[in-house]
Amino acid sequence: MRGQLPPSFVEYTLRDGAAGVLVAACRDGDCEFRLGNRMTAERLQGRREPRLRAGVGAERLELVFAGPGDQPALNDALARLRQRVRSMPMPTDPHRRLHHA
Repeated sequence: MRGQLPPSFVEYTLRDGAAGVLVAACRDGDCEFRLGNRMTAERLQGRREPRLRAGVGAERLELVFAGPGDQPALNDALARLRQRVRSMPMPTDPHRRLHHA
């Protein structure tokens, strides 16, 4: 959600066939607008508008606070997400659109 994309983009990504979504937010104190990392977390937790809809499976979402040089943190977060979704069945949403082969 770089650039403060709304949480609905997480939903769109999952609906379009992604098994999971990794959201990288600023480290504490690194956001240009000071509280961006906290606001991102609150939106994804459904505590701040615009919020992620309750029907979106939080288990398919991984949030990491990272900045320049934090590649190991990003790699770890991605590994956690992959491990978690690997054992999950893909949702059977009739409105789901698969665009990727």
